[in-house]
Amino acid sequence: QPLKAVFSLEGCAKGNKCNIAIRKKGEYEWTDLSTNWIGQKNETINTASSTITWNLEGIRESGSYECKYTIQDTDDNEESQIVTYDVDCTAPESPEDVMTDGAEGMITVRWSPSVSADCSRYMIYRRDEEKVDYHCLGSMDGRYRTLYEDRSVESGKKYQYRVTACDAYEQESAGTVGVMTEVKK
Repeated sequence: QPLKAVFSLEGCAKGNKCNIAIRKKGEYEWTDLSTNWIGQKNETINTASSTITWNLEGIRESGSYECKYTIQDTDDNEESQIVTYDVDCTAPESPEDVMTDGAEGMITVRWSPSVSADCSRYMIYRRDEEKVDYHCLGSMDGRYRTLYEDRSVESGKKYQYRVTACDAYEQESAGTVGVMTEVKK
């Protein structure tokens, strides 16, 4: 996630820099997101900014995290501001009640929506009867869009389907129990 510190410029100030550090709320030690101070980028005649990407992959625990933005000018004057962010490290709950219906040239896959409010999309996976691994067929955006039509099937063949739930941060739930269906001839 990009973190951006925007600050006011006095006169023709140049050479300002920014440091951004994080810590879990309630902890004492700060961890710098960069080994070096980040230089300014002029936004307008009166403002500048510094931006860094916060790699959330190292965060394993959901909760509140504090980011400390420290701006330093060329005379080594500093000012800091602390902002709190809530971080969600958990995938949504899996959808339930997967059902399939085989018709001529198509299989319809239906499921009950995930109970997780942060579910924003479903991934639909399929495997052929004689195969072990599933492959992704596609996705359905929206928590309540719970129907997928697979038209890439062959008559008389059997396919097994699984569905997962995803949130806006690409965190994916475990797959549902696989459901086997035969395409009608």
